[in-house]
Amino acid sequence: RADYMDTFRKYLEDEGLPSNEDTYTEVKIPTVNLLGDKKLKVVRLKEGYDFKKNVVVHPENMKEKIIVKVDWLPKVDALYSDNNREVSGVADFTESKLRPAHLNLLNWNRIFFAIEQMKNERNWYNMELSADMLRELMDAPDWYELSIQEADLEFHNFGRDVARWEDITVALLRAFIERAYKLAKGRWEAQYMETVYISPNDANFFEEYSVEVRNDKREWIDKLLELREQILSGNLENDFQIYNNWIKALRFDRHLYCPVLCMRDKDRNNRRILVDGNTNEPLVKISPVALNVGETEFIEHIRRYYDKEKNRLFKGKEVYLLRNESRKGIGFFEASNFYPDFILWVNDGERQHVTFIDPKGIRNLKGMQDPKIQLFKQLKTEVEPSLNDADITLDSYIISNTPVRELKFWGTKEEFTENHVLFKDDDDYMDLLFRNVLKS
Repeated sequence: RADYMDTFRKYLEDEGLPSNEDTYTEVKIPTVNLLGDKKLKVVRLKEGYDFKKNVVVHPENMKEKIIVKVDWLPKVDALYSDNNREVSGVADFTESKLRPAHLNLLNWNRIFFAIEQMKNERNWYNMELSADMLRELMDAPDWYELSIQEADLEFHNFGRDVARWEDITVALLRAFIERAYKLAKGRWEAQYMETVYISPNDANFFEEYSVEVRNDKREWIDKLLELREQILSGNLENDFQIYNNWIKALRFDRHLYCPVLCMRDKDRNNRRILVDGNTNEPLVKISPVALNVGETEFIEHIRRYYDKEKNRLFKGKEVYLLRNESRKGIGFFEASNFYPDFILWVNDGERQHVTFIDPKGIRNLKGMQDPKIQLFKQLKTEVEPSLNDADITLDSYIISNTPVRELKFWGTKEEFTENHVLFKDDDDYMDLLFRNVLKS
């Protein structure tokens, strides 16, 4: 029957269920570009320079610069009591290496093709690999740290044990090859960066947000239409809330466009709020992606600090902020797929302090030596000297949403600060950020 879809939609409506394409209403929220005639510098790779066409990567040459950490520990399923508090744990372990007795039993052709498959998936055709080179890497294991139960290194069941050691070897080599390629690419690109002025046509600017709201949330649609009208009439002077603090438009005159849409989609118990409880269907969709909680709080903190210090610390200086769009904005570097969330400019006369800032949870990073944390060193030692521009300083910071108490095994608070990791929960982190930026 030709009308079966209409009948099906009617059935869904009668049952109170969403009916696909008729479910949402789209509201366009315009943005106002505030760049104007500001001359703000950014860095980019010079045109015409192609790493893949100019460099052959030999991963073994990067060995002394890379430390890989692999955790091969089983999690303990049972919970045990600690002062009436239930906590989970991990099995007892040792820091160890795969020894020749293990490596001699492995199928190196299988290992080679597993690494070659990763290389092909990433399109790293300018990297040279061989089974012999991979074996030589594993024979000199000073580049990795392996957390493993001693029992998992002992001979019990030949087939199962060898399969485990092959999986461990593949995991170690995959991590090493990835780090080696990114390190080689980043160091090569650092030689060919240049400063340019950001333009109104930069990928970080866009004319409007597309906000799709499910039709049963009519009050949200009405509020979005009101927001749109305020922007178009030039009357948006403050933050605008669409659904309490769950959806809002931030107004900050130091950000290079306004408003910035933010969405808090989970409550304190990590339960998703802006979804249908029965269908798990989102109630609202925003494109480009709205700011998350950590990013929103960062803008609110920087706005509050700027308002407090604009006639003191920032007197005679200019401060600007811009959301850096993932995959379209400024990345460090393409192979690392790392796009810091914000670009901050603090201009003191002709000198521009350009800082890349990423508010994020860091529990899942690879320790203090993670490339995202160590970006500040690469900017200072490799990129900045190659620019031949005495009026720009480059820096980067991670603003950790993960409390320091959960990262004690990484290092001391002083070591975090030295490595440009500041903690959102610290009352003075914003003051520390700006004073360090101005000293750089």
